[in-house]
Amino acid sequence: MMRGRLLQAMQSRPRLRYSSLVNVVWEGNSLVAGVGATGGQTLPVQCAAAAPLAGSGATASTNFAVSGATWTDISNRAASVDAAWANGKKNILVLWEHVNSICGAGMTAQQSATAMRNYIAARRAVHPWIVVALTTLPCEGYAGVMTNQTIRDNLNAVMSACDALVKSSPSAYGVDALVDVRGAGSVFVPLPRA
Repeated sequence: MMRGRLLQAMQSRPRLRYSSLVNVVWEGNSLVAGVGATGGQTLPVQCAAAAPLAGSGATASTNFAVSGATWTDISNRAASVDAAWANGKKNILVLWEHVNSICGAGMTAQQSATAMRNYIAARRAVHPWIVVALTTLPCEGYAGVMTNQTIRDNLNAVMSACDALVKSSPSAYGVDALVDVRGAGSVFVPLPRA
């Protein structure tokens, strides 16, 4: 379901239609890096194996994500993403981060959304990337930070506020396509607590 929603977002606008020459570059946190993924089946690996990417013969997929990464960390290693640009291909940059920037680095919703916008603007100053971003997941625990329900609720509210900012005007934040992982039908929408 998630893979399908992501592929749908990547194809949602005419300039996002796949040709036989696609270069997908991933950047983000542990969710993209694949922490906890069984048998190396990270989200980038699963998407690369899915139609229309699978069998295109010329699709490249590179994952620069690192567990624990914040927008600061991602910006500090941006040269790797810039170098992954493939001339003559449709270059798509997929971004998934806000959790570590908010819960770990203490950014506000606006600060995290702005950090993403600034990162995208800096990448586009080098290459005209097509950018797909993902909203946050509800977080039940964050090492040493979410020590009680009040803190957990407050941090999740900040992440929801960040999502709301980006969803209100994705293009204002440099996003061409947005995947709402908390949206209706998402496999990530949590069940009500008992």
